[in-house]
Amino acid sequence: QEIAFTLRQQYFHKCVVVVTQHDEHFTKGVIVNRPSRRTLEGWEVWLGGDVLEGGLFAAPSAAQKQSTQLDVECLTAEARIAKNNSDCIKVVKGIWRTSFKAAKQMVSDGIAQPEHFWVLAGYAGWAPGQLQGELDRGSWYLAAADGASLVDELLRTRKALQTVNNDPATSMLDDGIATWTSLMERIGHGDEAQRTKGNLDDEMLRLWVDTRLGLPSLDAKAFTRHAEERKRSELAQKLILTSSQQSSDFARGSLLAGQAVGGADFVLDKQYLHRSLLLIVAANPEVVVALTLNRPASHKTVVLEIASDRDRVERTVAFGGDLAARGAPGGIVWVTVGDNNEDNSFGGEILPGPYSFNSPDNTKSRKIIYLCPPREIARVLSSGCRDIDQVLAVCGVTAWQRDEFARLLGTGALVPLDHDQFPWDDLFRLHSDPINNDFGFALWAQALATAKPLQQDASHPAKRILDQWDTLIQEGNYYNTKEAALDSPSLADRAFVKFAEFFLDDE
Repeated sequence: QEIAFTLRQQYFHKCVVVVTQHDEHFTKGVIVNRPSRRTLEGWEVWLGGDVLEGGLFAAPSAAQKQSTQLDVECLTAEARIAKNNSDCIKVVKGIWRTSFKAAKQMVSDGIAQPEHFWVLAGYAGWAPGQLQGELDRGSWYLAAADGASLVDELLRTRKALQTVNNDPATSMLDDGIATWTSLMERIGHGDEAQRTKGNLDDEMLRLWVDTRLGLPSLDAKAFTRHAEERKRSELAQKLILTSSQQSSDFARGSLLAGQAVGGADFVLDKQYLHRSLLLIVAANPEVVVALTLNRPASHKTVVLEIASDRDRVERTVAFGGDLAARGAPGGIVWVTVGDNNEDNSFGGEILPGPYSFNSPDNTKSRKIIYLCPPREIARVLSSGCRDIDQVLAVCGVTAWQRDEFARLLGTGALVPLDHDQFPWDDLFRLHSDPINNDFGFALWAQALATAKPLQQDASHPAKRILDQWDTLIQEGNYYNTKEAALDSPSLADRAFVKFAEFFLDDE
């Protein structure tokens, strides 16, 4: 598939898989070109696949949700060991597989050394007929079982890994593409390897390898950065609390900006959160739930029937997140706003916003945010208090565990916004012309520029991202910000464009 391994499961891009088990019930294989700097019981361990990898290679946000079950398989090319050991099973000519337990026992018995094995955590699995279907669709290239060539590549990769371990500051962890390219050339597909060299998928894999297979830095700069992030998170959390006291509750109705500020956040997954505007609609001590507001989907609309005259009105549906909105009729959440000085008789639910927005010293005329059921939206449209261009229909939500949400506030990937200056009118207009929209990037920049954390902290990571975007717009001859995003050197921007092409555009 064209989208496969760009926006998710990047570790499968240009991977080399050795099938170690196959029958009518199940097929099992291990990836052999994803070395890592992680260890298991003192042994060097590589990624073998995403099934039962025990959380060894999971993102920080996913590690706590990951199964702790671990499936470890070892490969060896040592014929003198394998041929005389019933625990070793031949996979292809010159390569045998065995269990981690058996490998450790062989080392304990003095008949082998750890370097005689490649230890692979996790595996890739296929149901009956699934792998054949993927082969028929061209998702995989079937290579002849050439054990010698594969062993040469495994040895080369291990030697390169030793260099990285000895000098991690200046050496780059092998992403496995060289091994894949070498084997592609051996089976007559070198032209495909050259055609795809250095593409977006390669860059996404590079980022995945750096963030999932390497080891976190523990130098003085890292400790300083972590301390700064903790402080930044604490200050940001105070801006979205329900009261000025030591409340731990985040306020429903708080507004946020999301942006990729470095690393994997909003790049390897949840790309729609890059340069996003968000509204918190639910929060408790464990989970924070929000709607993405500036992602109109030009291919999806919803129809409402106006009760008074039975007219039907149509509204573009925004992409709100990758999770279903539980309890929302039809999965659609309806949002509108009203001034605090108008006589509102909405039957919807008011989102109060944070304490700083509702405090007595805030005397500005402000917007009240409503979540309304579709019947109430139809009623207010019928009464004339609102027209269809003054409501948002949002499908889906995004959610974070509380600790992960706090971490993102600390890194600057999420920033609390100023309610008084939030561009609601421009947001409604964005959804009224989804085909000619600009991904909502201009609105993001407009809202983020007034955010208090950026005004108070000149070194805030989000300010750097905003400044880079402003520079790109000013120096380029772009018709709109959508055109700029397509031409941006930022990996996060290009990953988002790929997401938008598949999930937001109708072309």
